[in-house]
Amino acid sequence: MGNSNVSEDILVVDDNLINLVMLEKILTDEGFRVRAVSSGEKAIAEARRMTPDLILLDINMPDMDGYEVCTKMQSMDLLQAVPIIFISALTETTDIVKAFESGGVDYVTKPLRIEEVLARVRTHLDLKYAKEELAKRNEILVENMCLREDVERMSKHDLKSPLAVIFAYCQMLLETDDISQENIKKGIRTIYDAGQSILGMVDMSLDLLKMEKGIYEFAPTVVDVVVVATEVMGLMKVSAKYKEVSCNLVLQSDNNPDDFSFGIIGEELLIFSMLSNLIGNSIEASPQGHSVTMTLKTEPTYTIRIHNHGAVPEDMRERFFDKYATSGKSKGTGLGTYSAKLIAQTFGGAISLDTPKQNETEITIAFPSAFKVAVRGRVSALRHGRRRPEQHGQR
Repeated sequence: MGNSNVSEDILVVDDNLINLVMLEKILTDEGFRVRAVSSGEKAIAEARRMTPDLILLDINMPDMDGYEVCTKMQSMDLLQAVPIIFISALTETTDIVKAFESGGVDYVTKPLRIEEVLARVRTHLDLKYAKEELAKRNEILVENMCLREDVERMSKHDLKSPLAVIFAYCQMLLETDDISQENIKKGIRTIYDAGQSILGMVDMSLDLLKMEKGIYEFAPTVVDVVVVATEVMGLMKVSAKYKEVSCNLVLQSDNNPDDFSFGIIGEELLIFSMLSNLIGNSIEASPQGHSVTMTLKTEPTYTIRIHNHGAVPEDMRERFFDKYATSGKSKGTGLGTYSAKLIAQTFGGAISLDTPKQNETEITIAFPSAFKVAVRGRVSALRHGRRRPEQHGQR
């Protein structure tokens, strides 16, 4: 039988008590769970109460014949997939055809032969389970196709920023007549870092899909957000330069700026991708000659604010972080802000959009207090050989 762990549930419908008892005994002896009813109305009520795996249905019944019962059951979403085998003394071709037209899957004539009844029952149960398995496999196939499309979309979108850095630096090196050894090394290092980012983002695309499904296995470590933000802004400045947009990173704290610390429990690559997407979008949306500012603030909670000139269209504000939401971008995928939201949620954080002034946009990411750790950002940055951003006290 198709379901070896649980006995199949069969509903038997016949107004003849002798036939009803006989069928119940035959099927019970074979290990089936049997519910027996003597009318069409009772059959519908019992089937709706608990969906059976298969129904054996008599035709000639006083209150409602088998054809009507079958037709009504087939019109119910709950019972459409339940195979119905007619059992009847009627042998005319018209009767048999009518049974199939009303939704029956098979027709067994009386007097009943035990071996035939059991063979038909097992065959249609196996067919039912085969259809269910095929439907599951088809659902998985469709889901995998959607996952593949999402991976391609996410990969293409996330790769645009580091690739733009590579192309921009290569172009800058080619257009410079007098290149010092130091500038060459700096350019190569930047290109190398961008290439490493691309590899990391390719690996991360599947992780984003797992976040979407809620099955991502979070593997947190101590991350100095100042170091990551400094690297992101450094890479983005190259792309922003060709659009004549400036990029600024500001550290904001009530404490001594030299002791500024923004350490969280998280994953560095996820934070890098989140900030890269948001800064890249901000640069793209900024008018020529304006600036994009990322502010790291530690009081009263750890927050990251990304500000740029250029307002998000009103029709986009409610769905700004939705999947595939995009406006005014011929090549946009609408996945940058969506993936940023997924990452923020993975950290237990919250991401929001605001328009503080006309023609301005501000995105805020708030981290939960439980994710804060003591990390000396300045020492960590110096250890990695990276330049510190501008520092400010409370504004």
